[in-house]
Amino acid sequence: MNAIQRHEYFAIRFYNAISGEQCDAWDQIPEHAKNVLIVLDYAAIVSPFVAEYIKEGASRHQTAIKFGITPDVARGIGKSCGVLPRQKPGNKTQ
Repeated sequence: MNAIQRHEYFAIRFYNAISGEQCDAWDQIPEHAKNVLIVLDYAAIVSPFVAEYIKEGASRHQTAIKFGITPDVARGIGKSCGVLPRQKPGNKTQ
């Protein structure tokens, strides 16, 4: 799956999750919803799926490979969604 296909795939999943609809293709999504999805960056679209995957026990490296993001982006999403602990000031991670 290339980057464009991956983006479309997760945009459809994101739309289904927030709308309660069951679309299988980009063409099935209403135009007004497409206009919103187009302006969201990829990290925002995959955030709920990344958080769930990390919550299930995947490492940031596994997550990065599955979602086509960097391990740092996976960690950032995990922290912002509350599934990874935030670093306390003054503490360094290993």
